Amino acid sequence: MQKGQSTLEYLITYGWAILILVVVASILWYLGIFNPSRWIGSQSIGFSKFVVNDFTVNSAGKLTLVFASKEDRAIQNVNVTIIYSNDTVRAWNTTGTMSPGREYTLTIANATDAGNVGDSFNLKVRIKYTKNTLPHSDDGTLIGAIEET
Repeated sequence: MQKGQSTLEYLITYGWAILILVVVASILWYLGIFNPSRWIGSQSIGFSKFVVNDFTVNSAGKLTLVFASKEDRAIQNVNVTIIYSNDTVRAWNTTGTMSPGREYTLTIANATDAGNVGDSFNLKVRIKYTKNTLPHSDDGTLIGAIEET
């Protein structure tokens, strides 16, 4: 066997192995295995004065948020703002009173850009409110995957 022939066989064998790895990786990518939203699930992080019990974003960009206040007293003038893509979307504003511990459900149309089911989203949320006539603010982040409409 000549030296050139063994080198060529060596390169062809490794070429087939690399081709198989590329095909397998392409199939896994197509099936969405590398999409991080499949693995992280839904998370709400950063809120200190509010608890987010549940939230969803559908493919039309509508956010449904279930939250409650951790404050020991009632709060007034609650203003929820969604911040995404360096734009600000004023979402909800009330001059009423929010009781401590009571759950509130908020639905915001066009809270984010429309997307495909399974795509991940990351929304910054700012909740401004008044307590004892003084203004307060609480910021957090909602992370998850877009769900079906």
